[in-house]
Amino acid sequence: IYIFPYTTLFRSLELVVKAALERGLVGELSEHLGYEKGDPDAAAYPNYVGGTSRKTTSTEVGGVDLDVPRERAGTLYRDAGAQRCSAVGTGWTG
Repeated sequence: IYIFPYTTLFRSLELVVKAALERGLVGELSEHLGYEKGDPDAAAYPNYVGGTSRKTTSTEVGGVDLDVPRERAGTLYRDAGAQRCSAVGTGWTG
């Protein structure tokens, strides 16, 4: 039986957390915009996906670098204050 080194297992957990968080962020943006990225009808909408920004957030497995999708108008997180929340699970306290 081969036992993975602790660092390999830990890195695998980081990658799983990264993938899950990024998938959630893409879904949240798609819901906000009203269409999926790559949708041929996207030109009919006034706001559109504008690439990603690199952000680091704290998780229980350590710091995770995320590629956060952004939209051109910047309206998704403007009112929620979510960009100020730097740790997953801490919530926004106002």
